[in-house]
Amino acid sequence: EAIEKERRVLGEDHPYALETMNSLAVLYDHQRRYAEATTLQVEILERRRRKLGEDHPETLASMNNLATLYSVAGRHAEADAMLRRVLEKQRRLEGDRHPDTVNTLYNLGCNAALSQDRKAALDWLRQAVEGGWEYADQMAKDEDLASLRGAFPFDALVAKARANAEKKAPSPPVLGAKP
Repeated sequence: EAIEKERRVLGEDHPYALETMNSLAVLYDHQRRYAEATTLQVEILERRRRKLGEDHPETLASMNNLATLYSVAGRHAEADAMLRRVLEKQRRLEGDRHPDTVNTLYNLGCNAALSQDRKAALDWLRQAVEGGWEYADQMAKDEDLASLRGAFPFDALVAKARANAEKKAPSPPVLGAKP
């Protein structure tokens, strides 16, 4: 209902309407309502491509979201191809260490793990961690990566991700120090 109202008032391609649709798609994903989430993400991607262009960060985020849904649905080849296109564009436009690029590397690792390609999964995850991935707890608990748990290479990557987070943590202020 909210989406329809936003579309009527703001227009079908308005950024707020598309973001509301995206929020609903994410909710469907969390509820494991993958078909509904996929339908919405396809529509969002088409609208963002038309309105913003193929290389816009929001378009790339939509491609990333849709690819992760393809991965969960077992459409690993489609997910891999889409994620690689996103990665190529992000590397060119944002660089290897940009959080969006690092997130795509992580998603490529998840897709490879789900498709039982352990070697590729570990390589993508290594690149993500080297790029600054810092969400060690997510990585350690991610259902998509269950096939990698308990193995030294994976555990070492989780430890490096934890170290990335610790490096990023702000230092406490020094008492008595002047700015």
